Parts: sequence; C-alpha cells; structure tokens
Amino acid sequence: MSVPEVVKIENMSRTFGGVKAVDGLSLSLGAGEVMGFLGTNGAGKTTTIKMMLGLMRPTEGSVSVLGGDPSDPSVRAKIGYMPEMAYYYPYLNARELLSFYGGICGLDAKTVKTRTDGLLEAVGLADAAKRPLKTYSKGMLQRAGVAQALLNDPALLVLDEPFTGLDPLARIHFRELMRTLRERGKSIFFSSHELGETELLCDKVAIMKKGRCVYQGPVHQLAGDGERNLERLFLDVLKKGGVALSRRGGASADLGLLALHRAGDWRAPVPAGVREPHDLSASLQADFARRSARRKVHGGGGGVLVGASRVLRLVRRRHFPARRRRVG
Repeated sequence: MSVPEVVKIENMSRTFGGVKAVDGLSLSLGAGEVMGFLGTNGAGKTTTIKMMLGLMRPTEGSVSVLGGDPSDPSVRAKIGYMPEMAYYYPYLNARELLSFYGGICGLDAKTVKTRTDGLLEAVGLADAAKRPLKTYSKGMLQRAGVAQALLNDPALLVLDEPFTGLDPLARIHFRELMRTLRERGKSIFFSSHELGETELLCDKVAIMKKGRCVYQGPVHQLAGDGERNLERLFLDVLKKGGVALSRRGGASADLGLLALHRAGDWRAPVPAGVREPHDLSASLQADFARRSARRKVHGGGGGVLVGASRVLRLVRRRHFPARRRRVG
C-alpha cells in the first residue's frame, strides 16, 4: 500500500547570480514519515526549506506540499516551521509568545490556552513559562521554537537545525516528542548536522553536497553490521566529491562553538566537546593554550574566560591577515 505524498519535489533548482544553490533536487516525503536532510554548510539545505515553505520560488522544477502550492495560505496553515535562528520578542514570556502566534494562526483563545499548556509541558518549559524570553538559554529558546511550530497542530513539521543548543536531557525529550508525533501520523522534515540523532529518528535521509542530492534512501538499510552506518555513509559520500575533511578545516567550526555558545557572555563556559586544547583544531592549539594560561579557570564549572569578541579577533588574525593601512 502506497503512502500518500506530503512533500513532492521534482527536479527543483534555484539559481542566485548564475550559481545554483540547489541543482535538480527530487525527493518525496510520505504521511507519518520522518526525513533527515543532511549536508555541509552551504550545501543548499536552508534554500530547499525556503522553497518548500513557499518563501522562495524555484528557478526550475516544482514543489508540492500537502497536494498544493506551498505559497497558498490554506496550505501554509497546515505547516509548522521552526527556523535555525529564531528571534522572539525578548520581553514576552513563553505563554505570551504562543498566544501571539496563536492569534497569527487564527486560533481562538480557548484553543490557544489548551494547546499552550500541553506544548509547554511537552517541551519541558512548564516551570519557566512565566519568565521573559530574554532570560532563556539557547536550548530553552529552541524548545520554545518547537512549541511555536506545533501550535497550529500541523500535518507537516519543518525544522531547520532543531538540535542546536539542546542539552542531552532535552535531546531525549525532543526525540520522544518527535516519535509521538510520527505515531499520530505527522510528517517531519528536518535539516541537521547531528548524524546520530538523525539515525535514531528518521525513516529516510537525503544528503546534499554543493546543491545536489548525492544520496537518498531509508535509514534501516544502513544499520545492523557496524560497518555501515549514517556517519560512515556521510563521510564516504563527501569524500567522493573531494570535500575537505581535514582537522584544519574544522577550525572555524570549533571557534563557532566557543564564540556562539553564549554569545555576549564573556564568562560563558566552553562546551564540553572543546574544553581541552587538544580538542581544538591543530591550527589554533597554540593560540588557545597561550591565552588560556593567562585566564582564570572557574572552579568546578570547567569554564574558561573566553569572550566572543576575543575569539572573533583571533579568527581574523589567524585566517584573515590585516590589510596595510594607507598613510597620507
């Protein structure tokens, strides 16, 4: 028995100034299925999502969502979307945020209140529901974004990097929530760099590279023998195309973890994965060690006084040598 297609993309391309950000993409997502959309930065994932949502028109090809045009308001009313970077009004609390978006969706006050109570409990924000959003951590804002995306009880849920900023416990709760939604027949499409989470959650995956889909298939075909899993497949696919995977190539990503973990908070603890100098890219180890030696280490917190502005200055010095100033 065939599964009804919730998303159908056929030979879809999008060109910007002669450069194809998405090149001949074709894929489908059925009812009750979860698809992971993978790829390196700049592979075309977010551009694809914008075309799926009707926020951008394809240069070539077509995209159909829930049997209609995604730019149609009646179709959009059945889609829930959480962007990678969501900017909410900082002086609203979580309940006020959902009330605001419920009004935009055309929901009545009683429905909004009922759904708000259940969603805040589901995403683990019930105890912080009355706190202003400006006091939320990155992970808490992500959870608020998930609640916002589910408020209209969508048939299709589209998430752009949903695991960013979530701690291990929040990831487990999020995973359980996604499985519950799938059991209710919801379709979920999300982009991610988290290969482990994708393998645990998804029915199928698609891997993008330089705008083209280089792999598409069910996840269950990858697991079982220990030699073939999503991580190995991802690396193999990218290596075949000559994508650099060296340690040096990870320098900017490591710095991003340091600079963006708590942007603007100069006392922010370094994420656990890059707490020690040897966890940083080789090209930055010496710089990190020299600066860390002069900074106070927080007792018990494992943190280092690393400011986002200092890290960004380090990036510029290491990778973008200063231009000579003109005199006169």
